Amino acid sequence: MPVSVLTQHNDNIRSGANLQETKLNTTNVNVNDFGLLASRDVEGQIYAQPLYVPGIEIAGKARNVVYVVTMHNWVYAFDADDLSLGAGPLWKRQVDPHPVPSGFYRLSYHDISNNTNDPIGILSTPVVDLTANVIYLVAATFDPAILAGPVAAAPNAFKQLLFALDLSTGNLRPAVAGSSNPVPIGGSIAGVGYRDGKEVGAGVTVHKTAQGASVDVTIDGKAMTVVDANGGKVFFSPMQHMQRPGLLLQDGLLYIAFGSHGDFDPYHGWVFAYEASSLKQKGVFCTTPGGAEGGIWQAGEGPVGDGKGNVYFGSGNGDSDPTAVGGPNLGQSFVRLRASATSLDLDAYRKIVQDPGVPDEDLGAASPTILPDGFLVGGGKDGNFYLLDPAQMTKTNAAASLVQAFLATRGRGSRTEKPLSTHHIHGSPVVYDSPNQGVLVYVWGENEVLRTFQYDPISHGFSGQPNARNVPGQSRAIGTMYASNDERDRDGMPGAMLSLSANGKNPGTAILWASLPPFLNANHGSVDGILTAYDATHFDTQGRLVQLWHSHQNPADDPGNFAKFCCPTVADGKVFLATFSNKLRIYGPRSASDGGYNVGFGGHNGLTLNGSARSAGGPLRLTGKHDLQAGSVFCAKPVNVKTFNASFRFRTTAGNATADGMTFCIQSEGPHALGGPGGGLGYGPDSNNPNDPGFKIIQSVALKFDLFDNETIQAGSFLGLYKNGDSPTAANAIGGEIQLVPLGMDLHSGHQFLVTLTYDGATLQMVLKDRTLKTQITHSFPIDIPSITGNTAHVGFTAGTGLSSADQDILSWLFSS
Repeated sequence: MPVSVLTQHNDNIRSGANLQETKLNTTNVNVNDFGLLASRDVEGQIYAQPLYVPGIEIAGKARNVVYVVTMHNWVYAFDADDLSLGAGPLWKRQVDPHPVPSGFYRLSYHDISNNTNDPIGILSTPVVDLTANVIYLVAATFDPAILAGPVAAAPNAFKQLLFALDLSTGNLRPAVAGSSNPVPIGGSIAGVGYRDGKEVGAGVTVHKTAQGASVDVTIDGKAMTVVDANGGKVFFSPMQHMQRPGLLLQDGLLYIAFGSHGDFDPYHGWVFAYEASSLKQKGVFCTTPGGAEGGIWQAGEGPVGDGKGNVYFGSGNGDSDPTAVGGPNLGQSFVRLRASATSLDLDAYRKIVQDPGVPDEDLGAASPTILPDGFLVGGGKDGNFYLLDPAQMTKTNAAASLVQAFLATRGRGSRTEKPLSTHHIHGSPVVYDSPNQGVLVYVWGENEVLRTFQYDPISHGFSGQPNARNVPGQSRAIGTMYASNDERDRDGMPGAMLSLSANGKNPGTAILWASLPPFLNANHGSVDGILTAYDATHFDTQGRLVQLWHSHQNPADDPGNFAKFCCPTVADGKVFLATFSNKLRIYGPRSASDGGYNVGFGGHNGLTLNGSARSAGGPLRLTGKHDLQAGSVFCAKPVNVKTFNASFRFRTTAGNATADGMTFCIQSEGPHALGGPGGGLGYGPDSNNPNDPGFKIIQSVALKFDLFDNETIQAGSFLGLYKNGDSPTAANAIGGEIQLVPLGMDLHSGHQFLVTLTYDGATLQMVLKDRTLKTQITHSFPIDIPSITGNTAHVGFTAGTGLSSADQDILSWLFSS
């Protein structure tokens, strides 16, 4: 039977890995064989990770089912194997018709949607109990009539409801005696809350009393007062809290965590424990009983269960005080809880000291993950990895529990970022005990590339890394794509949300999947998304993970709007992707290739697309109108290059053909070869960028068609021949660079250009023709190509953009040898 994905990020330790995937591997995930298979319409945005449950009996038939929940409080059960066009759900149910409009909280708060009042309903990932045949979920609701009534009663209009639905029918599970279904979530703990709060938002009015405090708020345009604490107790307010973390089911208990609506005071971090079989409450915990804030949100990651009765989470910005009334305040801390028969109690914690004067370092932006040796690794908005030894954690914040810390993501200074660049970690790292690289931990922060680090479970540490907060670690390998690439002030959010699939430790099966906004900032708005796949264990000679595929390579695979904080679900040969386009996307191996774009190597099936390269409805687009891109296209198998004839047509878009240029490239590095962006033209390093990492295509020869002079910082049209990944500058050109404008050739014109190449084993003869003006030039380049690349090599194209860009298209291509 296929694997089940019953909880957020695959399991209670939040590893993010499906290690029983037998159908997807590194050979069939590519632009030729893999893509979008089906879409399923839903009502509302999907924030929660889809869950996959095989063998569920529905209407008398065993089916493999994917469960989807939306912000409009709808729950859907889709047949995961029915890929027919327009197939509807097996069942659907709206658990409550009144999700909460996000605009109730502040006019400028649009975390949920793009400048609309799209509601907040089922936000968190549910959890499935196969034994009981039940899916548990939490929905936010409100009563419009109560809200429209007296202002003093308005807070009572809001509820957070825990539901238990039958997996086969969607019906409510019958309630047990002494309980209900759904159950309103609520409770209180000892404390004085905001009375002693120090980490209170600017401009917040707090009315303090001897035993508590109340706070002025405006909800749906109505001014009102929320009682935070009274009579020595802090009260949970369903109106003020958001249930973002995925649910945890461990040892028969449901754990449900809460944070804020975008730091909208008053709020705390809350965890509730309910008995799954009865929905009876078994415990309540608050992170800041004697203070303010300290929410638990973890970018949608669920609390971590270690299988030993312990529950872990990271708390956000808030008060931190070991002597607070009601118990320690635990803002900015890793926390361990443990349930007893009658309560949910603090078992241990480790506070993380933040940088003085730096706001919003928010450890709660991500969740810890349990490593193979039982240690925990986590991070937050400061970009650091924190390695914790659970055996050393205590109720007194033992220093020995923090074993190692170093900067794992670094938006600042990694390219040409301004100092204000963010490098937040959201969600949680993904962990894989690989067949050839040991234990690998993957993370993809804001304005960053994917990074992976080796972990040694014998020495209990990250091998070769520093042990000093804010000191950059050395990645074992990095990816080739930046998140929020076009945000020039480097404040894009949230980086990428990761999952991994593999068939155990079998070589060639491990794939790292990522959902991210490739170009824009997804904070407080809906933007384009992308799904990408990397070979999780194959690193090239320059320390990069090999990118296998992404959903922009073929326009038919475009997912639509990025679903913030939502990981892909991989199961039984398919990838289920949530979107903010009110659709579930289903990806997988295609039953047959569509034939693709004929370029002389047996059609589309003979090509490998890398970096920014994609099909563009006919042409192959090497780069688009986006910053700092590098793209390449190569034949998947080597061809004879001792002698050959080639011709191709290309065009750079008129009016926007600013920078940087492209190359025709012959290389023996492999079909995934890719150089640097900008002046590197996707072939070599960008000599004009002091932060360029120096990526190049080795054992290669390239003929460039350049749009920009990176030495004079002026537009132009240039031709030159290069080898072995040298930066394609005038100084490195074999035999010198050729300026084309004096010869009547302007590559910025938007005209189609035809290039004809003939190689006789000693000389590369080129004819370049402007097909509009009917002008042409010829040039001969003496060069021994096989001595550089070998007798067979991969043939194709590369291109790059910097802070100026161009659509650089290959319109046709023929090659014979």
